[in-house]
Amino acid sequence: MSEDRTYFISKGPSAFIKITRDELTNAANSNWDIGGESSLTLKHSPTMDTIEFKFGKGLVPQIWLERPNKGNARCKFEVANKIPSLNEAENKQLREKIASSLRSYMIINGLPKEFENATGSTVIATRIELSRIKTIEDDINLNIDRNEIQKILNFYKFLDEKLIEWNKKELVNFL
Repeated sequence: MSEDRTYFISKGPSAFIKITRDELTNAANSNWDIGGESSLTLKHSPTMDTIEFKFGKGLVPQIWLERPNKGNARCKFEVANKIPSLNEAENKQLREKIASSLRSYMIINGLPKEFENATGSTVIATRIELSRIKTIEDDINLNIDRNEIQKILNFYKFLDEKLIEWNKKELVNFL
């Protein structure tokens, strides 16, 4: 492999992110806004609207999939960003409070074993292991493990259902 080709593989776009984005674009409903370049984000609009109505604009409930590093990545659901009128400490406290409410609701209502409980402003997460490419820097291998992409699709489906329930029960009002 030439030096230029190696640079392209390690610095080019993530095949895993691209394929996962394509799969999620086909599966996601209108509640989700898909974005990101080197990582992948799916923002849940109804939950964002609920939080905005209660606390102000700025916080973003989102699925975030990081770019794999040597075949490993983490897909997490988090409360990100900040409300401009609050200072950093207030933003952190509010993000964590909302995340804790969402986390509790999901755990009480049956968190699947493949998803892990998280802390701070991360609600839940799942680890992605692309075993076929652990020996290289990036994931340009096109034989990506379909089971890991299915795990992310299951993560999305679980969250879509639970977030709609959380919103309908207006649990944000108990914060």
